Amino acid sequence: MKLISILMLSVFSSAAQADVDFLAFPEIRADHVEGANFSEKNVRPSVDLFLSKEFDVGALVLFEVFVAEDVENAERVQLGWKFNESTRVWLGRYHNPFGYWHTEYHHGNYLQTSISRPEMVDFGGSGGLVPSHMTGGLVEGSIEHGEGVWSYTLAAGMTSQLTSSGGHHGGGAGGSLTDFDVFNPKAGNHDYGYTARLAYQPNLMDETQYGAFATHETIKTDDSPKDEITLDVVGVFANYHKEKLRLIGEAYYFHTEVPRHHDEGGEQSDDFIAGYIQAEYAANDEWTPYISYSDTFANDDNEYIELLPKYAEKAKTVGVRWDFYRHQALKLEYTQREFDHDHNGLWLLNWSAVWP
Repeated sequence: MKLISILMLSVFSSAAQADVDFLAFPEIRADHVEGANFSEKNVRPSVDLFLSKEFDVGALVLFEVFVAEDVENAERVQLGWKFNESTRVWLGRYHNPFGYWHTEYHHGNYLQTSISRPEMVDFGGSGGLVPSHMTGGLVEGSIEHGEGVWSYTLAAGMTSQLTSSGGHHGGGAGGSLTDFDVFNPKAGNHDYGYTARLAYQPNLMDETQYGAFATHETIKTDDSPKDEITLDVVGVFANYHKEKLRLIGEAYYFHTEVPRHHDEGGEQSDDFIAGYIQAEYAANDEWTPYISYSDTFANDDNEYIELLPKYAEKAKTVGVRWDFYRHQALKLEYTQREFDHDHNGLWLLNWSAVWP
C-alpha cells in the first residue's frame, strides 16, 4: 500500500502542473475526550488529494487519496465516460451515493462548515451506519426543469464488510464497516449493494436541495464467512439556504436482518430510525457558528447497532468556524455523545485549507 501511495502522490504532483482539476485539502486536527489523557497522539495531520480530468473524446478520470500518519487510502478511483452534458457513467471505487451529506462532502474537511460529520453519516470506519464506498458501476444524470434541475444517481457494486479490527479515518477498536480494497480485491469478504438517489434543486443558482434515496446492502462479517447482514435503508434529505441561514437535515428508516449466534439461531429482523438537523448562521464573511442534533429512535436491543460500538446514538454539537485567511479556516466544536452503554464529551479543534 505504501508503494501505491508513493506512486499516486507522484501522479498528483505531476498533475498539479498539468491541465487537470487538482485540489489538495490539508488538515491538522486535535481531539480530546473528557476524562481521558491528552497526548501528542491526539493531534493528527492529514491531507486529502483530489484529481479529475475530462478528455476531448469524452473519457473521464477521477482520483482521491487520503493520507495520514497511520492511514493511506485510495478513497475514489474512477474511470468514466461522458455521454452528453447530463449523463456520466463510471467504473471503479466511488462514494456510496446516499443522502445529502455523504454525497456533497468528501474527505476534504475544509468544504464542510463543521469539523465532525453527523453520526449516522460518518465514515464506515468511524462508526457510520451505511457503507461509505462501493466498487462497481455508477450512473449520474440530470434533467433540467425550468430554473431548476432533477439529479439522479444509480449505483451497484461491492460493498463493505463488518470487521472487528476497525477501519480508517479515525476508526479504532470495535466493530466497523471496512470498504472493499480495489488494490487488494482478495482481502476480506465482500458482497454486493445497490443505491438509487433522486434530488431536486429548485434553482441552479442556489444551494437549496431536496431529495430521497434507497439502498440495499448485503454485508458479510469476519466472524463467519457464511454470515451476512441485510441492510435496507430509505431516507429523505433537505439542504435549505436562505441568505445567512442554512439548515441541513436527513431522516433514514433502517430495516436490518442480523444472524443470531445464540442457541435459537436464525436472524433478528428489526427496524429503527435515525436523523439529524444542523443549523449554520454566516454572521459575516469570516464567522459561522453552528449547532447540530442527531438522534436514533426505536433502536432498543438492535443487534446491528450493537455491532457498531463507535456509533453514538444521540449527539448534540455546538461549534464555530473562522475563515481567517483565503482558503483557510479554524474550527472549534464540542459534542456531547450518548452511546449504547456510555456517554462522553468530545472537543475538536482543527485547521483546514484547500490548495490552490
